[in-house]
Amino acid sequence: ETNNNADGNTISTFSSSLLSSPKFILYTIPTGQNPSGCTTSLERRQKILSLAAQYDFLILEDDPYRFLSFENTPIPSYLSLDTQGRVIRFDSFSKILSAGLRMGYATGPSYLIERMQLHQQVSCLHTSGLSQMILFKILNRMGVSGLQQHIEVVRNGYKERRDKFCELVRKILGDRVEWFEPQAGMFVWLKLRGVEDAKKLIEEEAVKEKVLLVPGAVFMADSEDRCGYVRASFSMASYEQMEEALKRLT
Repeated sequence: ETNNNADGNTISTFSSSLLSSPKFILYTIPTGQNPSGCTTSLERRQKILSLAAQYDFLILEDDPYRFLSFENTPIPSYLSLDTQGRVIRFDSFSKILSAGLRMGYATGPSYLIERMQLHQQVSCLHTSGLSQMILFKILNRMGVSGLQQHIEVVRNGYKERRDKFCELVRKILGDRVEWFEPQAGMFVWLKLRGVEDAKKLIEEEAVKEKVLLVPGAVFMADSEDRCGYVRASFSMASYEQMEEALKRLT
């Protein structure tokens, strides 16, 4: 377990974890991380790759929100920066086509991908054949340029929703919360000032007001830990619902 801030994994706590654990694999969501919404900076990615070489560990780069990056030029992936075969990268169609497809793909050193294939053959056999065929038909019909245009539409739609939600947080919650504006994805990570444990507040009081958020504790390695953070998603609610929900939180 490592800590994050707006720029991704904090190097100091990350280094401490390496020293205390003889066997280490880093699983990370570097773009629009769930739940914090942070995007790991290029400088930190390079530093973490350097630590991977120093301490001899693998990086599992889970990047389903990369195509929902609101920057004009996305930060280079760990895989593209890797020169030692230490990264296995996972991409997904669930955020850009349909969540129900549950389809993605892995890229990495051939010997590791082969082991993954063997494990899949003795567990679930293979990904749903129906989902594979639906995805094939969609991509075949769209073509590369059509897919790129579709991704641009999806990205712009999420960016507009991000901008509106953040505007409302500033306007309605003000200094009641600490947070940063996510540069990708669909989540905002709110620290409730003066609240040590948001679990009861969110699961009981907010639910009574018909406001659905996720208490930060459920994302911790130990879900019994006290946590004053909550995760908000701007992916589905209308602008009117966003505004009303934030008002009810006050």
